Amino acid sequence: MDIRVVIFTLAGGAAGFVLGATAASVAAAVLHMSRIEGGVGVFAAGIGLLSGLLGMVVTLLATLYSRGVAPTGLFRGILAVLAGGALVVALAHWSYGQSQDRFTKKYGSVELQFEILPRAREQVTAEFPAAEVREGDLHGNPTWDTANQEQLSGASLLSGSMRLYRLTPRRELTVREPGGPTRTFPLAMPRDPSRASADWSPWSSPATGANWSIRYRVIH
Repeated sequence: MDIRVVIFTLAGGAAGFVLGATAASVAAAVLHMSRIEGGVGVFAAGIGLLSGLLGMVVTLLATLYSRGVAPTGLFRGILAVLAGGALVVALAHWSYGQSQDRFTKKYGSVELQFEILPRAREQVTAEFPAAEVREGDLHGNPTWDTANQEQLSGASLLSGSMRLYRLTPRRELTVREPGGPTRTFPLAMPRDPSRASADWSPWSSPATGANWSIRYRVIH
């Protein structure tokens, strides 16, 4: 491509950005838009980028037309640009939908509730087991409900909860009973915990340790 075409296109984009940003700033002042956290600047920059992109496309098409490019070729070029732009927007939207930033802004966190069932007739000590929930490389300590909350299948049912903050496919709950073994329970749920079921999971056994079972659910 002729270097002059590139120069004209960039110049058209720069002119479009300046005009768009200026018009947006004037409109923000007329509409008394709030200046808190740079809202006016972000608005002006966004409009400027859009108008700059439009200026580049219009300048490019006008330059190519003046150099004898057929209208059909320009039309195909416009369609290709629109298709490319739509693809970029779709990919950006999908990527943001999978991002930690979106989850944090929309939910902040969700609550994991779990119940642990020792084997039948097993006596659980009055002291709560030490527990830890891992979310990928991060970890935190859940909060136990009251000890021996209820009885199920002849054993004391222990229950607790914790807030989940991260997007990760790897979660597990580790329970260390005083004077007893360490039990690690994998938590099978989606990478995005907000998509996990609010219904109780089936009872499952630990990956390490034995005789205890767990079920869990997520509350939005």
